[in-house]
Amino acid sequence: MANIKEEPDKFDIPGEWSDHFDATIKSESTRAKVILSACYLDELLGQLLKIALKPCDNKSDPLFEGAQAPLSTFSARIELAHRMGAIPEETQKSLNYIRKIRNKFAHKITECDFNDSQIQNWNKELHSLNDVAEEKRRAGFSEGLIGDFEKSVSWLVFYLKTLIQQVPSECPNCGTEMEHRSKIKNATPEKNN
Repeated sequence: MANIKEEPDKFDIPGEWSDHFDATIKSESTRAKVILSACYLDELLGQLLKIALKPCDNKSDPLFEGAQAPLSTFSARIELAHRMGAIPEETQKSLNYIRKIRNKFAHKITECDFNDSQIQNWNKELHSLNDVAEEKRRAGFSEGLIGDFEKSVSWLVFYLKTLIQQVPSECPNCGTEMEHRSKIKNATPEKNN
């Protein structure tokens, strides 16, 4: 993973997102945990991309919303964020493993779980790329493979929001505050629009 700058005042919002994710998935089914995980990460990728772009004047952004929106899919957001250099290759790989696991759970109505050999392999790779939690933190997640998945996603939620927090709110040319950036940076999980 890319280094995260040590700026304690910037960690409040990423921690809030990670804690919200952890609390939200606790009582959910395995399928719901997987799908919600992708939703959180998809939202944060959208924020990461929107903070880099000129804001849209419309209430509905045609790049991100609607059937024909080129950045409405998780896969498109992953690819663009990586190609722009906003996320490193390890994060791109991690997000794609989560996308694959999510797709398998979303499209296979029955008999889909973390014992599936393909899901196990993707989850093993995901875990190896994101095994940063201390044992104490790991204990807060489910037992076994689903817990490894939850822990990896929780870290990625924190990491992506930290990347967003590191984007300056001021215009690089004139130094004035860019309101859309401040709004995105201050977005909480409950009020992320």
